[in-house]
Amino acid sequence: MFDFTTETFSSLISIFSAVIGLGYPVLLQSIQRIDEQYCSVRLAYRFQQEISFKFFQFILFSNIIISILSPFVIYLLPVDFSNYVVSVQTVFILALLLCSFNLFNIIRIYYYPKDLITRLEKSSKELKPKDINLLQEDENNKYVNELMNIFDISVYGSQKENYDIYFSALSIVLHNFSDYHNSSDVEKPVVYPKGMMRILDEIRRQSVKSNEQKFFYKYNSITPFIYNESFKRKISEETYHYIWTTLNDVINSNNKGWFNQYWSYSDQYYRFVLSPIMREENSFINDTDKNRFFELHVMIGALLVYNKKYDWLKDIMYFTNQTPAHYDLIPGTFIAILNLAKEIDSMASFMHHRLLSSVYPFVGMKADVNTSYYIQNESIKYLSLLVIRLFIFDDYNINCCEPLELPSVPNNISDNKYNIGILRSIINGVDFWYDGKNIKKIHFNSTIPQKKEVIGLLNSYIKSCEEKIKDIIDNPKIDKRKISRIKDELYNYEEKYKKNVITDKSPYLNEIDKESYCLRNMSLPYSYKFERSEICEGVQNISVNLEEVLMQSLFNSLQRYYTSFFITIRSNADYTIQHSDILKALDCLELDSTQHIIFCQGVYLGNFENLYGKQENLTIYNDEIYYKNIPVIDIPSQERSLLILKKTDVPFYEFLKKVDEKDEHLALIKSESSLYSNIDNIDPINPILELKYYLRFYYKDEFKYIRIKISYNLPIGNVGDINKIQPF
Repeated sequence: MFDFTTETFSSLISIFSAVIGLGYPVLLQSIQRIDEQYCSVRLAYRFQQEISFKFFQFILFSNIIISILSPFVIYLLPVDFSNYVVSVQTVFILALLLCSFNLFNIIRIYYYPKDLITRLEKSSKELKPKDINLLQEDENNKYVNELMNIFDISVYGSQKENYDIYFSALSIVLHNFSDYHNSSDVEKPVVYPKGMMRILDEIRRQSVKSNEQKFFYKYNSITPFIYNESFKRKISEETYHYIWTTLNDVINSNNKGWFNQYWSYSDQYYRFVLSPIMREENSFINDTDKNRFFELHVMIGALLVYNKKYDWLKDIMYFTNQTPAHYDLIPGTFIAILNLAKEIDSMASFMHHRLLSSVYPFVGMKADVNTSYYIQNESIKYLSLLVIRLFIFDDYNINCCEPLELPSVPNNISDNKYNIGILRSIINGVDFWYDGKNIKKIHFNSTIPQKKEVIGLLNSYIKSCEEKIKDIIDNPKIDKRKISRIKDELYNYEEKYKKNVITDKSPYLNEIDKESYCLRNMSLPYSYKFERSEICEGVQNISVNLEEVLMQSLFNSLQRYYTSFFITIRSNADYTIQHSDILKALDCLELDSTQHIIFCQGVYLGNFENLYGKQENLTIYNDEIYYKNIPVIDIPSQERSLLILKKTDVPFYEFLKKVDEKDEHLALIKSESSLYSNIDNIDPINPILELKYYLRFYYKDEFKYIRIKISYNLPIGNVGDINKIQPF
């Protein structure tokens, strides 16, 4: 007799067993085959992340549980409920079958690269963020990972020499890169997100695998993207670093075809994007970008020299995309070559912000403290080769100037000595090419110039520099710009230090009755012998703070005379107190802000509150100090004391106009100044600078003042004379 429940249950168990026994092993084999077919762990992982795969695992796990439990449930439940259990199991088995069919369709898609490209492209569009610049914030976002999966298919196409698959997949990846390019800020260099840099690094690695990656090795796919004429964006230093790293790898892998494509794209980019003639009027690209790009390609030449790629050097030196011929990325004049040699020399210095070994590392070169100089040496060899090339390409029409024209000779000794040093290093480079017969390995299409011709050109400029140095030394001339700067600095420091001198113009003195004062006419001379470098043309100025030192010496003399005057006048009272009791002592004097003034000799009250806390009667404002509105004036002195006197008794200076007829050679450095000098007619042979002040010192023979000496080391418990101080 047919039992529906029993027979149906048995059938379901059979179907489930078939799915388990056949379907699941096939699934595992599919994952392995995807990995083996594409040689990509990423795509195998991507398959396991498919919703169909995950749902299949869930349904399969559920069926296992139901198949194990259902016999016991049927046995325990009444007969009427058995059909319900079988119905539930039927639904799950049906779901498992449907899910299996869907999963097998996904497996079929993964087996066919074109179908998989279409699926992944659709997925990448869905995952693509609305603001693509957000990629900067997440290196491992799903959108970038999907692009990496598509890129792996292009690698597969390259391996199998299937250009259609290779090109289709890579085009999708680069198209998404272009979207990022176009959405970036036009005013700033393009900095690729870390995720995109992972893809670029993969392209670089695949481009040097000659046996495995036919198309990546054969076709330069990344350069036309980075140097795209339609983008017109600044190139970032990170991108330059990537390009340099890629070129190192390509040259070391001997991928000449890839390199020649690179040079062709670079030449077009320079001509149509960076060249000032082709640059758009409102373009954010400027000469700095052009020079950076040009510098890179000069260093590429040095890299070729280092790797002994002499046939590659010939290719770039003869490469042109124009008629008549023009070589945009090759320095074509002696002047340009010399300037580049100087720039590279400066980059070899540790003080340069773009150290040569950091910006242009050479793979395989010894890495130590002198690496930058090793790189510079290879660069000089390349520039020396370009000097030789000038004789072969000696055509005005190439650069619209004479290639062999020498630059003007600098008007200073240091620059000429520097030029001589650079030129001698280039001569050493010329020796490398001729003495080692390396020049013949270039296989120029024209006759190679004689070594003596090349050396003669370099020596002629060296001779001009040496003659200029001799002329500067034998015939010194005053540098008017240096003289003007010295005068300006002297005046600035005069204004600074004059504020600390008590004069008839001092704001804290009452109206002065000069008739009540005695006076002394005096002059304050000072002399200094210049080094030629400080005032003559053609010599680098090496002095530091010279003007400040000169003015400080003059005003120190004024202050010493001023403080010594009080030594000659006996004070009306002398007290000695501790430093902490200064304000208490001033309180005891009961001073009047309209009549009195306080001089601090060798004592500074600006930090008094820092030492002893907030003081009610002490005010500090813009470096001016007041005690109960009484000005406190600092006077430099070795003595530590306070001088208290009436404003009407204060001695002071008056700066005068020149009064000594024998000083006709002296003149004011500026009309607003009081300082006289011979700087305008100083002798360049014997450059002695004379400085002079004419002054009048006003003082009174007799006046009252109090001296309070400040001590820092009174015995413990000794308060000095604080209790003896009487009102002034």
